[in-house]
Amino acid sequence: DDTVVYPIRDNGEIIDVVPDLTSLDSLDSHKVFDLIDFMCLVIETHGKTSIKTKKGDMNIKKIIVVDESEYKVDVTLWKHH
Repeated sequence: DDTVVYPIRDNGEIIDVVPDLTSLDSLDSHKVFDLIDFMCLVIETHGKTSIKTKKGDMNIKKIIVVDESEYKVDVTLWKHH
C-alpha cells in the first residue's frame, strides 16, 4: 500500500527483447539440451510431493501447460528440500 511509482522518460537505453518463441507442438523436433523460449498458460496444477532420489530428498510439483497451438505438456518442477 505504500508503493510509489515514478514515471521516467524512455531515453532508449533499454532495448526491446523479442524472444524467438518455440511452439509446444514442435518440442519433439528439438534435441536434448537445446535452449528454447516458450510462452504458455498453466491450466492444471497438482500438489507438492516429496520423493527420495540418489541426490537426496526432493519436492516435485506437476503442472499442465498449453500454448496457442493447443498442445498440452505435463511439466514436473523439481526443488531440493
